[in-house]
Amino acid sequence: MVIGGTLIGYVIFNLGVQRIGASQTSIYLNLTPIVTSLLSVLLYDTHMTWPLLLGLAYVLTDVFLASISTRKRRRAKVQHR
Repeated sequence: MVIGGTLIGYVIFNLGVQRIGASQTSIYLNLTPIVTSLLSVLLYDTHMTWPLLLGLAYVLTDVFLASISTRKRRRAKVQHR
């Protein structure tokens, strides 16, 4: 779990920072609870409940809105140059 969950996660995060930048990568860091919840359902026979589904939808909505906002700011910077 240490190697798979921590070490590989940090390596992938740092690669993401190099490729798409820190602000965009940090948005996707918020997907961690979604991956954790889905893995717990698949691997540990946890039940999917309505509060869990609502929380997942909330996080996905926030990530979507944040990535749209970041794209718009990036386009505005390119147009001003």
